[in-house]
Amino acid sequence: MYSKKLKGIWPLYGGARNYVLTLRKILGKVNQENPTRAQLALWLMSEYQVSSNTVSFGVLRVVSKCLGFIQDVDGRVTLTPVAEEFLKTGKNNLVLEALQSRVIGFDEILSMLGESQPLSLMEIHKGLLEKCKLDWTTTTQTMYRLNWLTSLNLVVKEYGKYRLSGKDLGTAEEKTDSHPSTYTTET
Repeated sequence: MYSKKLKGIWPLYGGARNYVLTLRKILGKVNQENPTRAQLALWLMSEYQVSSNTVSFGVLRVVSKCLGFIQDVDGRVTLTPVAEEFLKTGKNNLVLEALQSRVIGFDEILSMLGESQPLSLMEIHKGLLEKCKLDWTTTTQTMYRLNWLTSLNLVVKEYGKYRLSGKDLGTAEEKTDSHPSTYTTET
């Protein structure tokens, strides 16, 4: 358990609905090659056709600090035991548990959505500010959390409002696009 939860989390490459798939891809690369952090950042730049290594290092920070799924050992990036389990089993609950224990706001969003009708981004944002005593001036961090929950297939957005999907946490591969208009990618 993390003693102090982080206030910030950022997206992964691939779009809001694909954070978990991108995470799996990153962990697979680490598992196969045991690269240095710089090599992994360069691979991310190439894989996702981005020009900023700063952003790639930020993505790696999310995987290491916000999730606790990678670590540096003797100059190489290695998987943590929970990342190994996630890679082996594909159980998205491992990602959710990591987010809930390490990053502020995930429990609160799920609680708000579980107790009410669908909520707008602003309603969720105001609830987070109040419940977590945050001083965020924009909805960006709230949106990133909602995108993570969307990627985990726990939350959907319909008609400008978010609600729980009503689906069990499955693996990323089990997620279907049978209702693509239900989802939106927000950046």
